[in-house]
Amino acid sequence: MIETNTMRTAPRLTKPAGADLDTIYVSCEAPAMAAIDPFRARARQQQGWRQAIPSSHACMATAPELTGKTLERPVP
Repeated sequence: MIETNTMRTAPRLTKPAGADLDTIYVSCEAPAMAAIDPFRARARQQQGWRQAIPSSHACMATAPELTGKTLERPVP
């Protein structure tokens, strides 16, 4: 049995994270969180970027219909 501690053991990836997976990026921007702006900017450059949702990080609870409609759109 291999023991790992996810907080101390770095993952060993053989390809880029998310490779071969359909990816959808949704930015939940209310309230604005400046700490994640660099990650948001990087995601906007990726294929599969979606619209921003005027909702909190828990958009599936605070804006379920808008979240569902956003996720149902075909990936460009």
